[in-house]
Amino acid sequence: MKKFRFLALTLVLLFLAGPILAHAADAPRQYRWKFATQAPRGMGYANMVVNSLLPAMREATEGNLAWQVYYGGVMGNDDDYVSKMYIGQLQGGGLTLVGTNLISTEYSILALPFLFNGFDEVDYLREVMYPTFDFFFQQRNFKLLMWIDMDFDLFYSTKYPFDNIEHFRQAKILSWSGSIEEAWLRELGASPIPLGIVESPAAIRTGLADSNITTGIWQVGTQVYTTTKFVNLARIRYAPAAIVVTRSAWEELPPAYQRAIMEKRPGVQDEFNIGTRKDAQASLEGMIRYGVEPITNSPEMMEELKKRTMRVWPRFTGQLWPQSLLDDIVAHLSWYRTGGKETLEGREVAAAAQPRPALIEESLVSTPPPTRVAPVPVQVREQAARVAPVPVKEEKAKVVEPAQAEEKIAKVAAAIAPEPAAVPEPAAVEEKVEEVVAAKEVEKAQEPQVLIAPPPEVAAVVRREDGAVDASAAYPMPRTATRQQIERPQTTWWQHFMNIKAVQEKLQSMGLYNLKIDGDPGPATRKGISEYETKNNLPVTGEISDALLEHMGIK
Repeated sequence: MKKFRFLALTLVLLFLAGPILAHAADAPRQYRWKFATQAPRGMGYANMVVNSLLPAMREATEGNLAWQVYYGGVMGNDDDYVSKMYIGQLQGGGLTLVGTNLISTEYSILALPFLFNGFDEVDYLREVMYPTFDFFFQQRNFKLLMWIDMDFDLFYSTKYPFDNIEHFRQAKILSWSGSIEEAWLRELGASPIPLGIVESPAAIRTGLADSNITTGIWQVGTQVYTTTKFVNLARIRYAPAAIVVTRSAWEELPPAYQRAIMEKRPGVQDEFNIGTRKDAQASLEGMIRYGVEPITNSPEMMEELKKRTMRVWPRFTGQLWPQSLLDDIVAHLSWYRTGGKETLEGREVAAAAQPRPALIEESLVSTPPPTRVAPVPVQVREQAARVAPVPVKEEKAKVVEPAQAEEKIAKVAAAIAPEPAAVPEPAAVEEKVEEVVAAKEVEKAQEPQVLIAPPPEVAAVVRREDGAVDASAAYPMPRTATRQQIERPQTTWWQHFMNIKAVQEKLQSMGLYNLKIDGDPGPATRKGISEYETKNNLPVTGEISDALLEHMGIK
């Protein structure tokens, strides 16, 4: 009797639990990513993570992807983030050049000194070359979720205005962005002090260093501005950052979520960058109101900076990135600068998308500096003990009067605004082409000229035996924008992108691939390639190679 009652009770419970279990089985899977960033909570980049990135990711994944974000460097420096992503403790990170260099050295090409003239060029190159850099990251088992800006970095110092080359020899300059930054700082006569981002504020406060090159957001967010006397407005280099996730975490998401994220990515990326640029401008203005003196270099000083720092261009080409990548970037910028941007369809480039924000009414740094200084890390204390710090006179920074601050900020805005590029009108271009053809001078009009003349040491390297300049190494610019040059250049990595699409089309026709033809070598593409290789008795790699392209009749 008891046995019968037990069986009856069990059947009733199973009957009642059936719908609940069925509903649980149908419920979508929940995903969780742990994400770390150096950005302090409530400042600049961190605000854009909260207000832009996370809501978009939540919407794209129907609320089934949760992000646990660690702000303010609590997870260490960038190298710590990369290590933790490799072992699965983190699934993603907001990386500066320090972290991206550990994954893709090719990405560091974007920080070459004087590569970009302004944000409009950065935005255009990001539009056409995001797939290229995403490819490099995926080769190292990461996904480049977004290519974001830090800023055009500026020099800050407690002692030197850096309007004279001699100041670089005298200053103790912190460096945390890697070998390229250290190389061009040495070309300026400096002896850079390599140190992690987390330890750098204490190093400046203790006198271990007196200068640094960084963004205004970092200078304000770390409170280092309270000891800063000068900011030099020379925009020597653009500093990219990146939001990355591990390839395993990315590929764990359903394809529908991946597609939804990638559809939202361009808009979120633009929103993120516009927001951080506004914060960077506001931070600079706030520091000037606080009393930091803005310094504008003479034309002669700017030419000297270009001459010295650009010596590193050929030094790292062929080591950290291939020559073809540099050629592609130069070709795209050449096309853009000669009027190619006029033919872009349906997209306003950064000149319209990134208006200069109005002057802020209240300073971001109006509150007095903190009375307590964060404890100095052991590593910095040990270094400070070996290098006797320069005594710092304790004095309260003088707050600039509002009228004087507005005048200084107006000068800063004029100093850092990029010179407008001379873009020929389409009609003028056509008229010029006809004149050139009529005069039989097309060949002469297409002769290359150096856009940014390399110093003599570089020019000597890029000349062939016959004395002519090697166009692939001298960074040429066409003299005239002709019909042929107005078309977007079909560069090496663009061809690679087209090859991927061609492979996807072949696989789709064979029933081995059923997703969108998008040029993204994702897991479905690699699975289809592996099945194709198996069917045709080829070595199974799942990767696009010259042998695969040849076997498919693509190459």
